[in-house]
Amino acid sequence: MVAAPEDYPWSGHRGYLGIEFLPWLTTQWVLSMFAPGSGQAQSAYRVFVADGISEATRRNEFHRGTHEERILGDDRFAEETLSRVNQARRRAFSLTDVIAAVCRRYAISESQFKAQGKTRPYTEARAIAAFFVRESDHLSLTDLAGLLGRDVSALGKAAERIARDVVEGSAVRSMVEALRFDLAKISETLT
Repeated sequence: MVAAPEDYPWSGHRGYLGIEFLPWLTTQWVLSMFAPGSGQAQSAYRVFVADGISEATRRNEFHRGTHEERILGDDRFAEETLSRVNQARRRAFSLTDVIAAVCRRYAISESQFKAQGKTRPYTEARAIAAFFVRESDHLSLTDLAGLLGRDVSALGKAAERIARDVVEGSAVRSMVEALRFDLAKISETLT
């Protein structure tokens, strides 16, 4: 997006570096984690960010497993760790499961679900899928957006709309409850 992190105007990075004063951002606590003096802390922070950019955005060695968010590592490591403390591995539905369940409930195909356009019931189906992804602790709206070729913020707003509709008790609420039941059954079969 930008050549250097300080070129991106929509973050607090410039504030942490002392390039710009951002009245809404408190920098002292974060910078104190790097060094006692503000100049040293800003330099150490700059190095920390640069080091993070040079490595992959996501360290794959920590995320090779299947949805076990409590433990960083691959499946074998997670299984060994959980067996040491006599805990069962928590299973959860996948993004594919969410999409399949939504498509079944709306009686639409996956290609219709993914199609461009703003036609109902496809838009509502995508919004409900986004709602379940956002509600889960193991799925990502970014992944859903990539799969659908859509903007993540638009999916986030659609999910918020569904959340409001559920609270207000609209017709969408019964669809969400039915899907919640479907996804819970999927999770049970994974255990």
